[in-house]
Amino acid sequence: MKYKFKKDKTLYVDIDGKNYKVNIVYDKRIKKHRRLFAHDHIALRLPEGTSDQWVYDYFSHWRPRSWVKEKDKLNQELIPKFQKEIREKNLKLEPKSLNELKQIVEKYIDKYEPMFQRPKKVYYKELYGSWGNCSKSKDKLTFNLLLMYFPEKYIEHVVYHEMIHTYCLNHNPPFYREMEKVYPDWRKWEHDFKLLLYLLDTNELYSWIN
Repeated sequence: MKYKFKKDKTLYVDIDGKNYKVNIVYDKRIKKHRRLFAHDHIALRLPEGTSDQWVYDYFSHWRPRSWVKEKDKLNQELIPKFQKEIREKNLKLEPKSLNELKQIVEKYIDKYEPMFQRPKKVYYKELYGSWGNCSKSKDKLTFNLLLMYFPEKYIEHVVYHEMIHTYCLNHNPPFYREMEKVYPDWRKWEHDFKLLLYLLDTNELYSWIN
């Protein structure tokens, strides 16, 4: 069974004569709304219990409406570029089971253990805004369940990134020195992750909400 981020509800709002789809996820862990303009819709993560009327009232104000129109315009320019790059790179999602993901992650933890500290525990869960993270104690790593859809080389990149954090917790010069030892072109890889995020969104596997 493959992992899929849930979508609780879809509403539609009219902004200056254009109808926009709003995909909503309710989250009891947050107190304030989070928003993002995805490839063809607005994504909202809302506190549990938020009413539909709140959504309609929110988009009646000029600031959110201006934000939507600005993001829509940017997407009209950005998305064709993403689609072209994805075709040129033949980039595709490669679904895996959770057990398969765990095996791949463990393989690369083993590979990079001689360079860094081996984590005592490894977790897999929903993460918003990151593909993985390292605990402040540097002995626990957590990986985003959506890595189940990534080609293996990108999973390796995420594992290496998090293994560096067992040595250097922050994104500072020592961190990037270690990153460049294996990935001197790490900026290109970061761009590829944006393409993968776009693929996840177009396949309705992720709501793009940080």
